[in-house]
Amino acid sequence: MSAADKTSSAQVPAVVEAGIGRCESDREAALGLPAGNHVELAHRAEQLASVAEREQSWWAMLAGWVRRPDSGLSPVFAIAVTAARDQAGSDRMFWAETARYWQHRAAGLSHQDATEAAKTAATPTDTGVLS
Repeated sequence: MSAADKTSSAQVPAVVEAGIGRCESDREAALGLPAGNHVELAHRAEQLASVAEREQSWWAMLAGWVRRPDSGLSPVFAIAVTAARDQAGSDRMFWAETARYWQHRAAGLSHQDATEAAKTAATPTDTGVLS
């Protein structure tokens, strides 16, 4: 059973809106983190990847709700919400790879070696994290 199925139909949009609002606040906070060296850049990117992962989960919850017959919404909304979910997933993968890059740079790898190592370790996952 999905998170959307466990939440009253009328509550889903409000719950998702609040969750995405927290993600927006957390993203602003992460963007304000120090970024003066490789370790700080890695930490900042990790935080941004975490926010994007949570945001992806919230959009996925809304996508499940939009597709329910009792949502009363046109299928075009499902397309839009799916696009938002997919963009958050792309953002998550970007920031996770960026974090790995800066971790490798902090460990002394050259730009080229860090780039290759960061891309090699990329493994897309969908953990379904909500908060």
